[in-house]
Amino acid sequence: MAQSSVHLCIMAGADNRYKYLLDTVRLSQPFFAAIHIIDTGSTDETESLGQFRNVRHRRLHGWKDNWPLAYSQAVRDVPDQDWFLFLDSDERPSQLLLDHLANDLLQFDLEGINCAYLPGIMHLSGHPVECETTDLEALLKTWPATHEEFVSSPCWTKRILIKITPETYVKANGGHCGFFQANERGRYLPRFYNHYKSDREIAASTVLCSWNCLESHGVPAGCPEWQYHNELRESTGLMFAKDFLQLAQSGMLPAVWLEFWKTLEFSTYPALVEYWKFAFRFRFSTQIEPNYCGFACCRYRGEQL
Repeated sequence: MAQSSVHLCIMAGADNRYKYLLDTVRLSQPFFAAIHIIDTGSTDETESLGQFRNVRHRRLHGWKDNWPLAYSQAVRDVPDQDWFLFLDSDERPSQLLLDHLANDLLQFDLEGINCAYLPGIMHLSGHPVECETTDLEALLKTWPATHEEFVSSPCWTKRILIKITPETYVKANGGHCGFFQANERGRYLPRFYNHYKSDREIAASTVLCSWNCLESHGVPAGCPEWQYHNELRESTGLMFAKDFLQLAQSGMLPAVWLEFWKTLEFSTYPALVEYWKFAFRFRFSTQIEPNYCGFACCRYRGEQL
C-alpha cells in the first residue's frame, strides 16, 4: 500500500498575517508535499510566499464572504486520497506534530482512519494560556494521551487533519467552518498545534468573520443590534468585510457606523463588544504582535523565530 502524501492548507485574508505565515512556511515546508495558501484579500506581502518551493498562493476574487467556497478552494488542489492539515493564518503545527506526521498518517491509512482531532495551545500576545512549561512531557500531560482516554474524558480539539475523498464536505456557520466526512472514522491525535492571538487580533478576526453573519458569533438573529447592523450594511453598501475594512482604514467609514458602535462597549453580546474595541481601542488596526514564546510549545528544531 503506497503511503498518501500530506499537504498543508492555510487560509489568509484581509487581516494581513504575512509575518505569521512566513515563519509557518519556513518551518513546515520540509514536511509537506505542498503548501496551499488561499488568500481572500491580503494587502501585505502574503502573495510573495508563492515564490517558495512547493508553496502555491492563490487569490480568491469576488468570494463575497462565502466561507464554504473559500474552504473548498483552499483544498481544491489536494489530490484524492491524500491528507491535508488545515490551519488559519494565525495557527502553526508544533514540532511534535511535524516530526510524527508521516508515521501517524501511515498508521491511519492502515486502520482506515479518515480524519483526526488535534488539541491546540492558545497564545495571547506571545504567552501560552495555562501551559507555561519548558518540559514537553509535562506539557503533553495537559491532554489525554490516547484515543481511548479522549473518548472517556474529552478535551477541546479541532478536526483539522483530513483525508480527502469524494465524501469530504464543508459545513459552515458563518466564519466557523470545518471539513467533515460522510462516513467518518475519526481518531484523536495527541499532538498539538499553536494558535497565536492578541486582544487586537481577537477584535479584528471577530469583526471580519462575523460581518455578514453575526448570529454565528452569538448575536441572535432578529435582535435589535442584529437588525440595525444589517440595515447599515444595506444602506451604506458595505455588504462584505473586505469593503468595510478598506473604508475604515482609509478614514472614510460613514459616521453612522461609529455612532452605532459607541453604544456597544457594554453590550451583553461579547462579539459586539469586540466591534467597539476594534473601532475605538484599536482604531481598525490589524497589526500583528510577537507570536512565539520560550516554552516547550514553541520550540522548533534548528530555527530561531
